[in-house]
Amino acid sequence: MAIAKREQVLARLFDVLATVNGVESTVRNRGLLGEDARPALVQLDGDETNVLPGPVGQPRMAPALVRMQPQIFIVLKNAKPQNKDVGPTLNQFRALIIRAIATDAQLLALLGSNGKMSYDGCETDLKTGMLVEGQMQLNFSLTCVLDPYK
Repeated sequence: MAIAKREQVLARLFDVLATVNGVESTVRNRGLLGEDARPALVQLDGDETNVLPGPVGQPRMAPALVRMQPQIFIVLKNAKPQNKDVGPTLNQFRALIIRAIATDAQLLALLGSNGKMSYDGCETDLKTGMLVEGQMQLNFSLTCVLDPYK
């Protein structure tokens, strides 16, 4: 059985994350990590939506553009109570991750000539009402052609 394009893209994204310097572990679709595994990067596969549906009234499914929205979490070691350098460390990892993803030739090739890649922003736990432990969620959109016949 051929590996679906979605899995190829998400697997490559995970491989790219594994190249980021300074992390103890990189995991995919996994929950809580112990202190010994941090700092860590966690990739959740996330959602997929149809960007450009095929023609209406066509009896068979047509190729379409789909947008994958994986989530990447940076999880730092516990630095409480002072949380010294937590913000700058999160921002350094953020920059490394964005650069690694944006410049990966294999990932760009998988998305294809009709594909698109975008960084959609981040959320941190460094705000009122949150745990303030040193976590950041990076949101990306990766768009490619879904051809149900390949």
